[in-house]
Amino acid sequence: MFVFPGGRLEYQENQEYLRNAIYSLVNTDNLDGVITWASALGGAVSVSEVQAFLNNIDDLACVCIGMKKEGCPGISFDAYSGVQSVMLHCIREHRARKLAFLRGPENHYSAEDRYRAYCDTLDQTSLLFDPRLVSDPFSWSEGRGAIEQLLEERNLTPGRDFDTLVCASDLMMFDAGKYLERLGYSIPEDLRIVGYNDSRESHLLKVPCTTARMPVNELARMSWNLLSGMLAEEDPSCFDLLLPSQPIIRQSCGCTYSLGSEQQARRVVGSLDLFQAWVIQVFDANEEEQERIKKLIREASLQHESEVLALISQLSYRFLDRGGDPSLLTEALHWYCTFFATLSFKALCAGPIRDLFLRQRDLVAHEHAYQRSLQASILNTLKCDLLGVRTLSTIPSLLAKHLGALGLDAGYLVLYGDETNNTFIGGYADSLVMERKQQFPKHLLLPQGLLDHLGQGVHVVEPLFMDNQPLGYLILRTTLFSGSVMEELRTALSSAIKGAFLLDAANRAREDAERAQRSRSEFFANVGEGLKTPLETILSIAKQAGGEIGKQIEEQIRSATHLLDLSLSHSGNLELENKVCNPMTLITPLITSFPLIYEGPREMPALCVDTERLIQSLTIICEYIVREGGEMRLQTALSREGLQLCFASSSSSWKATMGSQDPSLSLAQRIILMSHGSFSLHDNAVVVQLPLPSLMGESNPPSSDTLFFITADGNEQLPEVLHSFFCFL
Repeated sequence: MFVFPGGRLEYQENQEYLRNAIYSLVNTDNLDGVITWASALGGAVSVSEVQAFLNNIDDLACVCIGMKKEGCPGISFDAYSGVQSVMLHCIREHRARKLAFLRGPENHYSAEDRYRAYCDTLDQTSLLFDPRLVSDPFSWSEGRGAIEQLLEERNLTPGRDFDTLVCASDLMMFDAGKYLERLGYSIPEDLRIVGYNDSRESHLLKVPCTTARMPVNELARMSWNLLSGMLAEEDPSCFDLLLPSQPIIRQSCGCTYSLGSEQQARRVVGSLDLFQAWVIQVFDANEEEQERIKKLIREASLQHESEVLALISQLSYRFLDRGGDPSLLTEALHWYCTFFATLSFKALCAGPIRDLFLRQRDLVAHEHAYQRSLQASILNTLKCDLLGVRTLSTIPSLLAKHLGALGLDAGYLVLYGDETNNTFIGGYADSLVMERKQQFPKHLLLPQGLLDHLGQGVHVVEPLFMDNQPLGYLILRTTLFSGSVMEELRTALSSAIKGAFLLDAANRAREDAERAQRSRSEFFANVGEGLKTPLETILSIAKQAGGEIGKQIEEQIRSATHLLDLSLSHSGNLELENKVCNPMTLITPLITSFPLIYEGPREMPALCVDTERLIQSLTIICEYIVREGGEMRLQTALSREGLQLCFASSSSSWKATMGSQDPSLSLAQRIILMSHGSFSLHDNAVVVQLPLPSLMGESNPPSSDTLFFITADGNEQLPEVLHSFFCFL
């Protein structure tokens, strides 16, 4: 059997609609038949849209719960009579006259039934329908919003404007009741409150709440029987079924016991046979438990106290462990003592039995809390391991390591692919771990080989999604379904998969960028080397040709050469061959080639640079200034940062920044920066700073505040230019 915990159709809140990607797997290639809780699909779409969706599974044997689908057997619960029964109880037994109603979601088949029951019951009992006492439609989880609308927007006061609050579901009743309790209202003293479903929320207010029971277990059994009959090609005797919703009377309506007063209870459980039948019914006892209950009731007054307590201990533990209502234990004891118990039983057994009920209730509560803590511990360990996931292939082994302890003895991870295929990432079954990826047609649950050998059991198809993106699904074989465990697992696994996707995308982007960088470098290197010879030949011809045209050609060729060198420098293919040299080696060619006035010492500390490339850079600077700014002045100075060269134009109106986008000037700047120097444009000057070399021969900035000039033995004379900057060693 496969369980598909999807969501309401097109429901946007909490990205619930993303759960519905798994519905496409409900097809004849995976399943023989389907049971669908059809009414639960509504809430965001109309009933007709839900029915249109159901028509997509026409080829499968189908049983619908809560909504009729043409051509298929249906089974439903009578929510109408359930709501009506608790309203009539409040009206007849507690004289309720002003009943407010919190409506369920719009476009929900059963929610509309419950509202219709409210309206009809008022009409049948001749009570006035006041639209102010009815909230707008709200989702099942928004009971507080619904009651706030009545109290704050419509200025109604509980107890004065309405004496009873009827809620379309127990979840709404719980949310609204908690809000009323926080406001200081006491239930049922200030107002009565009733609901529908008999879910665990009906036990979470300060008093147990009166409600009507949705016959969930009966719905499941009857739906299975109907589908089994269809698959066996039998003609079901009853094609459509409507199961009653029984009222569950507790204390929020004003009653003390579910059977009402002693006179009312006597009519229901006034004989031992009636009492026995009532106990078996309300305790939902199986055959073994029924025999024990019969023995207990028949021989309670004859047995020894310890035997009675031992038998009650077993029965009460089982009842509470499966989620039974503790108040029913106390009530059963109360009616037994009222109608049947002997004086000795009341004196010897009644008190210890009450104490036993309290101990059993605490025991079961602590056991369940302990089990939840163990589950939380296992899930937290799994979450920590999933945080370290870098590749999807590691996930199956992590699932196998942790999920078996949660009763999930097999799991299969599938991720959505393209329009035709999904990808089986891996999985585990008992002690076997499967880590081999496999693509398969996306209409199948699993690869055909796995699907054929999946084996018996209940398999939950848990959807995986995050950030508005369906990711895939996890199929889990389980003996105990826990919605909270499944949801925590879904969230953690979806996050890990999303993280692995992002990491994989980042790695691919990095590899693409590196590949592009390599290609660019190879291109520029090849182009640079390939063009260098023809450009040099053309430049030589242009020089020989002379004249204005020759000069223009020469200038353009030089610019093209500079642009190529600049590209090579950015791609990492322009290498510098640094050697120790006299700074005048750099300056002398400039003095002889340009109208330049040099102001500075002739003797300076050595530099460690690529002489050829640095002369190229300084030549570009001079050409740039002479071309636009006329004659220039070169001043050199030493500082702790190194040797400074300041190229200034003779024209004070010329601004060095005017040519900051010049490719040739960019190349000059690039070469200087690659030499660990600095390059700046100030007013009508270009300033270059070149660092002094270290003892290793590298041009690096000084690492200390004190600089030293080292001389050979017998040569203690410090050059004049260094007097202001160096300590003599």
